[in-house]
Amino acid sequence: MPGDRGGCYAAFKVLKEERLVVLNFGTDLSFVAFSTSDAELQINLFREEIYKAFGSVTSSDPRKLPIRVVPNVRKQIIVSYFSEELQVLVAEPECFLAWAAELEKASYGLLCSVMFNGMG
Repeated sequence: MPGDRGGCYAAFKVLKEERLVVLNFGTDLSFVAFSTSDAELQINLFREEIYKAFGSVTSSDPRKLPIRVVPNVRKQIIVSYFSEELQVLVAEPECFLAWAAELEKASYGLLCSVMFNGMG
């Protein structure tokens, strides 16, 4: 199962006219993993660029997201599993905002696990 095995150097682009957002990984991936600090950078990038291009956009329902976001408490990472292997993720801005919300929720959960339970 191909995944992110090092630094993920993805190209992010907002296609305003088509009302789409593109994340090009440049290699086949079935998942990506972020530290909490990297997830925060990703969340901010998604939100800033989407709001700048489209104004006040509401996230789609995260339960319908084709990306499963799973916090790994032991490794202190957040893993996003895609519904299929891909090189390029193209979706409406609402989908990226839902992904950002799920990353934020997972990040918060990891930070709380460290604060209240230690890293053990």
